[in-house]
Amino acid sequence: NSCATCHMAKVEGGRALGGHTFRVAEDDGSGNLTINYNGCSACHDDEDELYTLVEDTQMEIDALILELGTRLNQLGLIDADLEYAVVPQDFSNLQLGILWNYQYIREDKSFGVHNYKYAKALLENSIAALD
Repeated sequence: NSCATCHMAKVEGGRALGGHTFRVAEDDGSGNLTINYNGCSACHDDEDELYTLVEDTQMEIDALILELGTRLNQLGLIDADLEYAVVPQDFSNLQLGILWNYQYIREDKSFGVHNYKYAKALLENSIAALD
């Protein structure tokens, strides 16, 4: 599988998903997620189970991102909005590596869908390293 398998799967009905939009899912603004299941069906037999899997994965990774971001803010590594690294000071290589892991997973914006096991391990190991 490649990025195109999921991100460029054809979709019927003119929705702004699949093809050259490179979008797999869209939120209608009220929290209802529509997934282009055409790119998922080769690996996932049940569309409802897929929605549950995506939701559970994203909720778990989002919680870990928030936990790590809060800890990084307490250390003065990122701003109060948990978005941007602060001006470099005298941070250890370990702290900078943890900051890198945080930004890497956060900026991927899939909340673990692209590589759940890796995202979870990076975040959990980073949190543990701060203890």
